[in-house]
Amino acid sequence: MALLRVPRRLAAVAAQLALVVALAALIGLGLLPRTGWYRPVTVLSGSMEPAFAPGDMVVVTPEPVGAVRVGQVISYRIPVGDHHVQSHRVIAVLRRNGQVSVRTKGDANPTPDPWTATLHGDTVWRVRTVLPKLGWIVFWLRSPLVHQLTLFLRAPVARSAGRLADLAPAGGLRPRGTRCGPDVQRLTTAFAARCGGESPSEPRSRRS
Repeated sequence: MALLRVPRRLAAVAAQLALVVALAALIGLGLLPRTGWYRPVTVLSGSMEPAFAPGDMVVVTPEPVGAVRVGQVISYRIPVGDHHVQSHRVIAVLRRNGQVSVRTKGDANPTPDPWTATLHGDTVWRVRTVLPKLGWIVFWLRSPLVHQLTLFLRAPVARSAGRLADLAPAGGLRPRGTRCGPDVQRLTTAFAARCGGESPSEPRSRRS
């Protein structure tokens, strides 16, 4: 009987580990960016290589518009076309009548971007950190297949985590009636909604 319990406990530990990873992704990519401290931006083109490449994720933080300088890489909405978010390097800063405008260029592009962008508001998003290839994981997590798989596995994972919760932290066992299934189900439901293709709050860099 003791040998039979080992695989069950290993499965419960694996389920709990998966939930911890899911919670970390939910907090790091879904909740904390809403505070305005930072935003993750997925790179979709190679215009800024070798600084960052398609599939990378860049982390941007607010920078006062008045502090924007040549050489910084900022994420902003281009003033033409579909106004998508772009992450390019500042090559010129123009200050006129209290407004700040910039000229930008992708490191891999032979010519500057064919526009001058006015920065509205008090802050602009500045690229601070590059997380290589993490963007592909985000794309994968948001795919319909993963969304359906998350919904399918929600109940069994919650049951497995509930069994693991029967183990007291300091040793011994909790009473069998003490379970955490509903809390875990709420967590997995939130994670499924986050990774199921809903409109993200953070910008995606269509051209970076």
